Amino acid sequence: MMIENYLQRIQEGRFFSDKTISIDLDKFINGESNKLIIAGLSGGGKTTLCRYLAEKYNAECYETDDCSRFLTEDELKLFVNEEEFRKQISGGVTPIKKVFKKVYEKCLRSLILSKKRYILEGGLLWEATLFFPEIRKEVEEYPVIIMGTSALQSSIRDLTRHKTWDNPRKIYRSYIKNFLLLNKLLEEYRKQRTISGRIEEFEVGDLTSELPKLILTVTKKIMYDNFTNEEDYIMRDKKKIIKDKKGVCYDIVELERALFNKYNFKFKTFFAYNEPVNDSPTHTFLIYEYKREYFWFESAMKINEGIHGPFKSYQEGVRFVLKQLKNGRFIGNPKVREYEKFDFTGMNLNEFADYIMTHFKEIKV
Repeated sequence: MMIENYLQRIQEGRFFSDKTISIDLDKFINGESNKLIIAGLSGGGKTTLCRYLAEKYNAECYETDDCSRFLTEDELKLFVNEEEFRKQISGGVTPIKKVFKKVYEKCLRSLILSKKRYILEGGLLWEATLFFPEIRKEVEEYPVIIMGTSALQSSIRDLTRHKTWDNPRKIYRSYIKNFLLLNKLLEEYRKQRTISGRIEEFEVGDLTSELPKLILTVTKKIMYDNFTNEEDYIMRDKKKIIKDKKGVCYDIVELERALFNKYNFKFKTFFAYNEPVNDSPTHTFLIYEYKREYFWFESAMKINEGIHGPFKSYQEGVRFVLKQLKNGRFIGNPKVREYEKFDFTGMNLNEFADYIMTHFKEIKV
């Protein structure tokens, strides 16, 4: 009997991941549907997939956890109260189930009914459709991707993300048990959604490695603004640079910074220059890290546009960039400073460069 129970748990996706499937995904890709729902467990990769597909298919990724701002403190406590949390699997309308309905009515319904192109991910939506037939009726026409990540793997990822390894016994007795409960609910949702529609296996793959390529499709649309005077050019923020589709390396790198931050990449930004700075060539650039390798991301300098690397370190990447600059319009050996984000509102190009020279030190590479 114990062996049978063990095999059943494996089959239910508790220990080993199930297949990730899509239902009617082609309708979202071809524009027939303007919404796509991603369902799965926390730590199962929903957010990364959402952001990847949003960039790829020109949509907005909406994390339904953001709707928690509509909840009171007492309602939020229901999610950390073990007894109340586990009432999700019981019959009838329990207090925690009412929370899902409230979130849908106060936050998610307007997104679902809007004409805007959204990808919505998170349990606040798929669990609401599972608990309430009237919500299901409004949502079931939309394509969905159901992540197959196992309860065990998802719980470990989520624990690692939140760094909550302080009490192993508590982790087993409450945290992982709660994931097993959610896994059971997700299986019910999967059965509910697979009654009809075009069902296909969805290969997720390593999406993180693809994100810089998608960022490049955004930043390469920004054309270099051929200004005539450094003092007349005022730095653009990320919204204005996308709207104008024009910029220089200084503000284009700030757009890159915003996008790489959005997708949780580690990166550094650098300022290359000859002296005197205000009368000589300068260039800003970004190098990002992925799996202990380093890549030069360039979209402002069109002759070098693209992703270059891998390099063994930031220093090796910087040396490579400086070599390319020497082969271009820079004179002699360019110097470089690593700089971080600062408030450049209202600055012209000379003021931006002067700020870096004043506040950040030269580095040796």
